[in-house]
Amino acid sequence: MEYASATYSRRPPRLTMLVSRETYVFFVTIVTWNRQPVLATQDIRTAFLAYAHNAHLVGGTVTHYVIMPDHLHFFIGFGRNGAPLERFVNGLKRVMGKVLSRQGHAAPNWQPSFFDHLLRHDESYAQKAEYIWNNPVRKGLVSRSADWPFIGIVSDIPVHYMMTR
Repeated sequence: MEYASATYSRRPPRLTMLVSRETYVFFVTIVTWNRQPVLATQDIRTAFLAYAHNAHLVGGTVTHYVIMPDHLHFFIGFGRNGAPLERFVNGLKRVMGKVLSRQGHAAPNWQPSFFDHLLRHDESYAQKAEYIWNNPVRKGLVSRSADWPFIGIVSDIPVHYMMTR
């Protein structure tokens, strides 16, 4: 411990670089409780898009997404003063949970927490975006990702803009 505090006055250089950025882009995955295949519906897509289009109200911007039967992937960028990611995801779960409840799916609807990956550069974004686009094909739901009705882009913001802001 003494060595670390002597070498780094406050935090390691890599962390300083990350916390000093103006924009943070996350790749987020939310999974249903016991992987129940209940998400791939038009009502869930509508609720997701309505919530995602209002991400700017908490300082966020949602870009690419895919809604699979038992999980959801999306990118979200936050400015330095944006709401915490956990607050956004919990609100999204609440909104989509209400839809699931109206469809007759009893709670719990979601696995606790969620998976997030902080993207550090454009290449990482491109790899994750390709993963999103190919997910329905890999799972055998469609032969071409363009045929999956629950995939798209909420806000078409160039990733280099988000990653360098």
